[in-house]
Amino acid sequence: MKKYIILTTLTLLISCKAKTPIVKLTTSNKYEVVLITDEKLKNFWAISFPFEIEITNDSYKDKGFTYYKYYYSRSSKYNRGILYLIDKNKLIKQGIGQIKKIGVYSKKKYVMYSKHIIDTLKYPRSFFKEYYQKLKESGLKDSLPVGTLAEFKKKHPKMVAHLLKKDSIYFRFPFPKRDKVKGYSEGVKVPVVY
Repeated sequence: MKKYIILTTLTLLISCKAKTPIVKLTTSNKYEVVLITDEKLKNFWAISFPFEIEITNDSYKDKGFTYYKYYYSRSSKYNRGILYLIDKNKLIKQGIGQIKKIGVYSKKKYVMYSKHIIDTLKYPRSFFKEYYQKLKESGLKDSLPVGTLAEFKKKHPKMVAHLLKKDSIYFRFPFPKRDKVKGYSEGVKVPVVY
């Protein structure tokens, strides 16, 4: 009987470990794609795509992530991207080193902007002709919002597919100190949807 109680207690303790948060990624129909310009060269050199991220913590412990990366499919390179917390319909920029906490049985929403370098041989100045006109009219100097991802994809489906195909976003969730050795973490890699 004593062995049975010990075995049952061990089984319960092992099965009650904290779960990894669930990361859900969607395209944004609220935030706009941004073309980034070089004022000196008067050329678009990069494009940023917005992705909405919902992280759900369905565990009995607070969770948080300390690190995130945006992986590009065309190479093994990655970029941190720019991450914003959505708080009451306002975007609050998040730093790379700070822990972003997600409370017990709660969820938080974020927006991540990727940054893709534009190949000017594949997409010359003439490709962006309409956007240069909008840039002049708007009076903006360093960037130009060009509509949501769905709107931009409708106009330029090949470019969107070329830049986003097989891209992914990675999040690192550190283990609680008492569960694992300090310094170790668990990663979650989510493919980009477009």
